[in-house]
Amino acid sequence: PSDLKIQAIESPDTIPLILSPATAVPDGDIYFYDYDQLLDAQSNPVLTRNDTDVRWELARSKDTDQPLGSHISGILTIGKNGYQLDALLGAEGGDGVSFGRLLAILGGMFLGGMILNLMPCVFPVIGIKIMSFVQQSGEDRRTILLHGVIYAIGVLLSFWVLSGILLALREGAIGEGGQDVTWGYQLQNPWVMWSLMLVIFALAMNMYGVFEIGTSATSVGSNLTHKQGAGGSFFSGVLATIVATPCSAPFLGVAIGLAFSLPPLLFLLAFTVMALGLAFPYVLLSAFPGLISRLPRPGPWMESFKQAMAFLLFGTTGFLLWSFLSLKDVGLERMLPIVLGLTFVGIAGWIYGRWCVVSRTKPTRLTGFILTLVFAGLGLACSKPPATGLEWEVWSPEAVEKANASGRPVFVDFTATWCATCQVNKSRAYNAKVRALFAKHDILALKADYTNQDPRIARAIAALNRRAVPVNVLYHPEKEEPRVTKELFGSSYMANFLREALEP
Repeated sequence: PSDLKIQAIESPDTIPLILSPATAVPDGDIYFYDYDQLLDAQSNPVLTRNDTDVRWELARSKDTDQPLGSHISGILTIGKNGYQLDALLGAEGGDGVSFGRLLAILGGMFLGGMILNLMPCVFPVIGIKIMSFVQQSGEDRRTILLHGVIYAIGVLLSFWVLSGILLALREGAIGEGGQDVTWGYQLQNPWVMWSLMLVIFALAMNMYGVFEIGTSATSVGSNLTHKQGAGGSFFSGVLATIVATPCSAPFLGVAIGLAFSLPPLLFLLAFTVMALGLAFPYVLLSAFPGLISRLPRPGPWMESFKQAMAFLLFGTTGFLLWSFLSLKDVGLERMLPIVLGLTFVGIAGWIYGRWCVVSRTKPTRLTGFILTLVFAGLGLACSKPPATGLEWEVWSPEAVEKANASGRPVFVDFTATWCATCQVNKSRAYNAKVRALFAKHDILALKADYTNQDPRIARAIAALNRRAVPVNVLYHPEKEEPRVTKELFGSSYMANFLREALEP
């Protein structure tokens, strides 16, 4: 149950579990099967229920010398329901964590935050910050320190926002009661993954020199440059936090797992310390200008270095694309429009870099801006996360026969990942109006995936007098001949097709 709190108690001969509040514990027998076999499964548990909590206690096993760790995990059963449990071991009446253990958790979070700077998710951002420090190497100490502090503020604020959302979800302040959430929870949202992918891709093109962000005419004063630099430092801190979440540095996985079991204030403290660890190397570098002075002076080499660092960002874009396609709401079949969308975004960046610079005439820049917006709009429209579509089930001849035998129409999409027309049909045909018709007539939607050779699919296509995908066909339970759609279609055609086939 989402509102149930569980605390494991350290005891010489037994391990009690305190379940609270008592009203959240359903009626039924309670048992706990621990993974490490620290409990004596042959002994009888002692169950005590009062108005505030339920205490379940079982003797420790005498057949093992394994010491108790910082937490105990296993399967907790209450009645006929089972729950996976990972509870901290603490003193009775306490908050489940001692001061020493809290220091260990905070130390792991700080060290893990520092190590995150070397992880593949964060390392591309280092290139941006190194370039920033190199460009600032001739400035005064206060300016350099200011950039480091602003970067740390960006990291801290981003961590507070993410950890605050996670805490609210865990405690049931938002969402449907307390939820099982983990670090990186936001990356399960396709819109977050999509936005992050586009931002990293744009930064990669910028670093490679396809276009420039923040360039200005020589007459623009240094105050604007300093303002843009500070904004860049803050944005780098935000970006480092966002891309750090998929990575799990040494010591960090265990520390984050323990942090998620802490009370709210300690939970926020733990992630604040992790943010300080992530920002610490940059603050240290900005606080001691002597370290910055050892960096090479600005020169022609910077352009080559910047372009080389762009390949790290292109690689990160590829990783985010793979992660984006792995989400259940997106799927591999969406790869074609997403790749086309990224291509359009790339064209928009190229047009902006070629024809929207100050050296071009005003009409040329205006035309460039219009084309940039057109291609950027096409890119966003093609690559955005798909709307809720049909719920497809796996095709088989037996599934078609069974559904038709029960009087249910069956619509089969014979498709393949490498079939471009198939992907276009899926992206255009099944809007809300068409899905309503599927629901109205109780049509079973089956997908026959012909990406790899399948003799059964080949025979089914041949029986329809077709030789290649796409093939979309409706099997009516009261008609012997199946009804096949045309090869390329949209939502209007599909709606009319269903009405003609199923409505009198």
